[in-house]
Amino acid sequence: MGHPSFMMSDSFTNQVLEETELCTHPDKHPVEVSFLPKNLDKAVAEAPLGKLNVKLTELTEKQAQYLGVSHDGSFQPDH
Repeated sequence: MGHPSFMMSDSFTNQVLEETELCTHPDKHPVEVSFLPKNLDKAVAEAPLGKLNVKLTELTEKQAQYLGVSHDGSFQPDH
């Protein structure tokens, strides 16, 4: 049965962006296991939203303060 096509496309998109980043900026990445940079991870997450008719909204300053997060939407930790 396998994974749904949406999950597979997300996984393959991650792989392509990772490989592109490694090939275009090899000097920035030592040979090791590392995380996908947050900006690329965010791009992968946002890519299918238009096809799903999903529109993200930004937090207001008040909401960001209440949650204790940055207003820019970078809610993931810096690994």
